[in-house]
Amino acid sequence: MAQSISPTTRLYARRALDTALREEYVAWAIEMLEAGRNSRNLRMLAGLGPPLSSSEVEDHFQKAIRELEIDPPEARSAIDDYACDIANRTLNGSISPYMCASELDEICHRLDYPKPYLGWVELAEIGGDLRAEIPNWLATMSPKKFEKEVLKEAREFIAAVRNNA
Repeated sequence: MAQSISPTTRLYARRALDTALREEYVAWAIEMLEAGRNSRNLRMLAGLGPPLSSSEVEDHFQKAIRELEIDPPEARSAIDDYACDIANRTLNGSISPYMCASELDEICHRLDYPKPYLGWVELAEIGGDLRAEIPNWLATMSPKKFEKEVLKEAREFIAAVRNNA
């Protein structure tokens, strides 16, 4: 299985998707410090506590990026890496197939339905119905079959995204 993506790529992907929370920036700063990276604004960002100000978080984040001389990844590349990481984490069992389908469906919607992501739309709907025990999908797909379908889709998705890169 591929290794998890960097904290920086993950945060830039969530920024591009407009889903990054202020707390994630603080967590990113802490991860970077734990990995041996260091700068004045990185330490300041890591030390922020609630309530977090969006402008203060963004200011320290941008300054830390410059101080650390980090080249931000291209938005779509970061998103694709993040999405493949979600699929990989499902394949290695660290997140549930239900969560995988839901998260990748959300990314699909935010990206305006690009081809490699389309399979997640139906799987997320089926997964939601199965979890809520809504009978319309139960006749055609059991929870076990759903899990197998998600794992199959995850493998195919990763290959498709990597082949388009």
